[in-house]
Amino acid sequence: IMELAAAMWKKIGVRCHIRTIKKEKFMELRKNGKIVCYTARFSVDYNDPDAIIYLFYGTPDMTKNRSLCYSNEDIMARVYDACCIVDEPRRLKEYRYLEKKIVQEDCAWIPLFSNEHYFVVSDRVKNFKVFWNGWTNTRYHDVVIEDKD
Repeated sequence: IMELAAAMWKKIGVRCHIRTIKKEKFMELRKNGKIVCYTARFSVDYNDPDAIIYLFYGTPDMTKNRSLCYSNEDIMARVYDACCIVDEPRRLKEYRYLEKKIVQEDCAWIPLFSNEHYFVVSDRVKNFKVFWNGWTNTRYHDVVIEDKD
């Protein structure tokens, strides 16, 4: 993924060097805001824009700990305040603005892809459930496989 990103950036004049480091060193550097760019996977565990935006951009410490080093304190204050908006249309409008500002205008985060989840089941499998976020229900004690006739 990093090689692909580097090749795309090179086309627009951005030169970069890819370096592989051990996880322990990476986590130490990331926590101290010393990593310039890295790939990460993140799955939303509840269906709300706050699940990502606040976690990554809610405070200067949060953005530093994830090595995003986002410095727009006005936007961070708006992120912090957005989770308290109770008027749902107003709240979603604010999150749309924040996402546009952080991702499109400030380029502080570059989403590359979203995972798709595929499941193979048969008519014999009963009670298998998939959550809204694509995770499978890990409570398999309810899953039943019917005998073939």
